[in-house]
Amino acid sequence: MDLYELNNVSVFLYPLLEIPADTFNKSYVNSYLSDDEVDLYKDNHLFLMYREDNNEDLIKQLKDHNLYKNTYKISDNRVVVFDFKRSEHWRDYLIFRKGKYSLMSQSAKDLVLTQKYNFYQYLQVVKDAFVKAEAFRNYKSKFLGVDLASDAELWSIYSQDKDILNKSIRQASTNPVEV
Repeated sequence: MDLYELNNVSVFLYPLLEIPADTFNKSYVNSYLSDDEVDLYKDNHLFLMYREDNNEDLIKQLKDHNLYKNTYKISDNRVVVFDFKRSEHWRDYLIFRKGKYSLMSQSAKDLVLTQKYNFYQYLQVVKDAFVKAEAFRNYKSKFLGVDLASDAELWSIYSQDKDILNKSIRQASTNPVEV
């Protein structure tokens, strides 16, 4: 598992917290929908994982956020997880969980597309997924070898393996790689 490959939560939900883009720095690892080892954290939270680098400004900025709930460490204290309540975009959170990205609110789409995070190599693809662009559908159809319906969503639904903080992610985080 590539711990640093941005997952769907990082692309579509992290920007909804409206955390300044400078928090998306070299110590950022990924974001998650839930933590499968903590019953209290199964729903209605977003988790931001960072390599612990003792950046006091970053820690303060995250802890001062109005939706911040908790911080805890995993992987022998090499990785820290910041727990946030869902933002006021709760409807978009539910839509995300269903993989219906084109139905996200315009304000959520605007936040995703205008925040200056490091996933901008995906920007055009994300725009195309939001509007179900025909050219992108044709590309995906050819790539997948199937005809996609005109109303099909063009981005895959979240993954239990990549978008939920789970045992394999914890194991991968025991030896985080410098990026």
